[in-house]
Amino acid sequence: LGSRVLVPAIHDEIEGVSGVVLPWRQPLSDQRALWRVQREMIRPGLSRWLREVARHTRRPVDSVEKSFLRPLRYMAETALATDDIRRAARTSLDELEAESWKPCHVLEHNDVWRGNVLLELPRPRRIPLSRRFVLTDWPGARIDDGYPIYDLVRMADSFGMSSPALARELRLYADILECSPHSCMGYLLASLGRLGLEPEHFLEKLYRDAMRRCFSILQAGLSLRP
Repeated sequence: LGSRVLVPAIHDEIEGVSGVVLPWRQPLSDQRALWRVQREMIRPGLSRWLREVARHTRRPVDSVEKSFLRPLRYMAETALATDDIRRAARTSLDELEAESWKPCHVLEHNDVWRGNVLLELPRPRRIPLSRRFVLTDWPGARIDDGYPIYDLVRMADSFGMSSPALARELRLYADILECSPHSCMGYLLASLGRLGLEPEHFLEKLYRDAMRRCFSILQAGLSLRP
């Protein structure tokens, strides 16, 4: 799993400003036809990698109040959310209080989209494209207190995963997380709520739009039988 993490070649600080130099890897294509081919080939491997990360980094929650109750209360009250999002957040809060959902943490990259997926070089043709990707831009990752599902939804959006395919992935995640597929919504909303409580990371409009889009994508996946 660690081989998919692009490790900086140099990490230093100059006059109080930190930075890294990363090994060069090939960005995904901007040409529409080639990008369509790349995303169809990479998506299965990336989906499988995210799923296995969740499986192998799953850990108990130290503070349900900090990690889940507080961000879900934010989602249930914020004016940036739609009525549907606020209702879903309240439902997740009820499930936590009833202990019908017992959440966990996983490693979370926090920004899985095509711009942060690069291709390893050189290009050994015997290795399929689905195994030659690396992920970059890890400063915003949550190592010990990340949330499942958000990375999956962002990847599904950026890589054009269909709702039926997402429904199948959610069933697999539910088995790993030992919860119902419906509880995946609570994980997503808690992750989004945590971002909302840290407004320095997002402009308000971008955060609002991302919140609503992620909710809509997951809702579509949950509405289908895998």
